[in-house]
Amino acid sequence: MCLRGFMIDSRLKRYWLMELEQSATSLEKLYRSNDWNDDLEFSVEKSIFFGFYAIRKLKESGLLPNNVISFNWKITTYPKADNPKKNKSINDYQLFSGGSKQLSLEDLCNQFVHSNHFSPFVPDNQVCVGFFFASDRESKKELYYLQLVSVINIFLSVVHEKRVTLELVHKEAEFSIKLPNT
Repeated sequence: MCLRGFMIDSRLKRYWLMELEQSATSLEKLYRSNDWNDDLEFSVEKSIFFGFYAIRKLKESGLLPNNVISFNWKITTYPKADNPKKNKSINDYQLFSGGSKQLSLEDLCNQFVHSNHFSPFVPDNQVCVGFFFASDRESKKELYYLQLVSVINIFLSVVHEKRVTLELVHKEAEFSIKLPNT
């Protein structure tokens, strides 16, 4: 079965959006998790890739309003190292020379759907705070980074058809965000 050209029927849009919202809720719970493990990493990776694939298919099917399609998202960029080790790892990039750029919703989805690099950033081996990623094409030049809260913002902005900006709250040793009731 080939999914090329697969379009989402407008009758089913709400189910795709419900799944996307469930992914956002699941990802938000990562801020309260303190036991990063293989099972959790698999679940997170599945949520991320499903979410960006779903957004792309909703857009291609003409089921997203123009105001959502026109959103740009700020990401952090890291240039390729002068002498990369060619082992396709995060160490092939200059992680202390980060910059920023804006990507359209479509470009962002394509970076995940066609990713050559995908790595959750779990600095203390307990709490995931973001993701390093890049498509096959872009990985030859740079690596991207997006905070977890930004991924949740993107998913919820698509679900609610308006820009959602959640605030990351840090209290003592814990992070949290409050999900909207829209």
